[in-house]
Amino acid sequence: MWWQTPRPPLVCANCQARLGKGATFCGRCGGKNLLTAREFESVEAREWHPVNNFKAAENLRQRAVARIAAMTEATACASCREFYDPPVAFCTSCGADIAHKKLSDKTIFAVLQRGFPQLLQSPDDVDRLRQSKPAAEK
Repeated sequence: MWWQTPRPPLVCANCQARLGKGATFCGRCGGKNLLTAREFESVEAREWHPVNNFKAAENLRQRAVARIAAMTEATACASCREFYDPPVAFCTSCGADIAHKKLSDKTIFAVLQRGFPQLLQSPDDVDRLRQSKPAAEK
């Protein structure tokens, strides 16, 4: 039956937050422009035209810089491999102390490379983007 069909996870088109099934508004920015993950990936793939569309390329760079900044402050549980945003000090799955387990650039690269393949070719690119200035400050 149609009401038993599983609903796909959603992505906010404004801030790219991953949302649970059945969300109506984004929990991060409050936006209502939600897409399925498949729709978002197809839109994101069409946006990438650096020669023809500088604005899309700059938007992608800014999103990558924001994600890198967020993941630089995140922690991870070594046993469960779950990621947590600060100020979490203990894993909610196994109770391990994760207060001082910051993510390495290699881990950040491995997690974000699928989402930003045009910008992240090596772990060195994570540090390069982390040190770059946002467009408003240039």
